[in-house]
Amino acid sequence: MANYQTHVSVGACSGLLSVGVSSFWLQYLGWDLLLLGVFFGFLGGMIPDIDHDRGFAVSIIGALLSTMLPVVSLAVWAHDRGDWVTWSLAVVLPFHYLLHWSLPRMPWWGRARRASLKDILQSVLVAGICAIPTLFIFPRLPFGYAKTLGVMVGIALGVQILIPLFKRITVHRGMLHSVPFTLLFAEIVFWFVQPFSMEVRLLLAGTAWTGALSHLLLDEIYSVDFDGKQLVRLKRSFGTAFKFWDSRYPVTSAFLYILVFVVGGMSGLSIFVPGLLRLF
Repeated sequence: MANYQTHVSVGACSGLLSVGVSSFWLQYLGWDLLLLGVFFGFLGGMIPDIDHDRGFAVSIIGALLSTMLPVVSLAVWAHDRGDWVTWSLAVVLPFHYLLHWSLPRMPWWGRARRASLKDILQSVLVAGICAIPTLFIFPRLPFGYAKTLGVMVGIALGVQILIPLFKRITVHRGMLHSVPFTLLFAEIVFWFVQPFSMEVRLLLAGTAWTGALSHLLLDEIYSVDFDGKQLVRLKRSFGTAFKFWDSRYPVTSAFLYILVFVVGGMSGLSIFVPGLLRLF
């Protein structure tokens, strides 16, 4: 399978390409939407491996999600749109990498023994520190300074709780690594960005889907160890990454399709019902 650096790079590029192509049809695509598109493509590029059993790459993915998802959530919930998305991510990402590099090198932090608990605390702490400057960048906050910071830290903590839970209740290369799951992920993004216009919601859901789909395609093409060690051979598991059904888990596969149709049906209602109501 492709390593996570390749997955997130291709996912982000697919998001950038999707927004670029959409600019021919949509009138306004500012830097904020461009960065949101890249983010959801980036997120889609790694989301199928959220159930991976190995700790190194997954901990990096979880740490990035804990830092970036609260900022993007604030961008979605804020009432104004503008270059604040660009400035907030430009400030947050360097702080994220600097803090994750420096904290393990501090003697008082390095004495912690339980690596898993330390990783969780470090990710939440870094996310909380990175969230602080965004409170002064965004022109309007949905809940005020203290409550907004608390919500952002809560999102970071939720990410750190959900990732180990996914690892326990799922099997890597199961149905989370399938085409219907990429559709479900796109539908969730469509609901997540509800404050935006319908065209923008469809665009961002599309960037999420293309990013997740690129992950499946790359795993079929590459023969690379998850942590980045090159293997000069074709995978024996070729053909299992890009799938529509897993015969090993028929109940899970059927349930996933039910979720896709239910969430997709609700999304369709949210698109057409308001228009029908305006007619009356």
